Amino acid sequence: MRHKAREIALQGLYQLEIHKTTELDLIDAFLARTRQDEWEHFRSRLKEDKSATEQIDAKHQEFGKKLQETLEFARNLIQGASLHRKKLDRVIKHNLESWKLGRLSVLTRNVLRLAVYEMLFQANEVPHRVVINEALELTDSFIDEKTKSFVNSVLQKVYDRQRQPQVDSAQTPPIEITLESAEPNS
Repeated sequence: MRHKAREIALQGLYQLEIHKTTELDLIDAFLARTRQDEWEHFRSRLKEDKSATEQIDAKHQEFGKKLQETLEFARNLIQGASLHRKKLDRVIKHNLESWKLGRLSVLTRNVLRLAVYEMLFQANEVPHRVVINEALELTDSFIDEKTKSFVNSVLQKVYDRQRQPQVDSAQTPPIEITLESAEPNS
């Protein structure tokens, strides 16, 4: 369910960037189309299912509940990453080596934004390893194998810098890396 939600969120963030907007009305329309597509796919699979009627009804209800949860999670990810986009971009820029954010593909930027959003704003809900792994799976599915190592490197740096004050606090004063204090790369 959450992997599917991240796929949907990546597609939604892509649409926002392509249309150069932050209007969530576009996302609501996108999620409505996604809901319709998922139901059509479910119904086509159900036609092939020879289960008894009560089993079909139970599957229908279960699918509806899971789809609603998936779309709500996707919308929350899209909304959060969109709302904090400038801050996320500063953190990403701070962790790029020899790259400018604008040189990355739209999909790569949005995989990074989505993952950094989860790492910074949902760290108590999702372990960083899961976030990074999900980002790598999205990269593999939507981009290519070569980009995976780049995405992994950037996200690992974000995580390491995020937890650095806790690790080194006994030896050096903490370097607080917050979204507001991250220096933007030009």
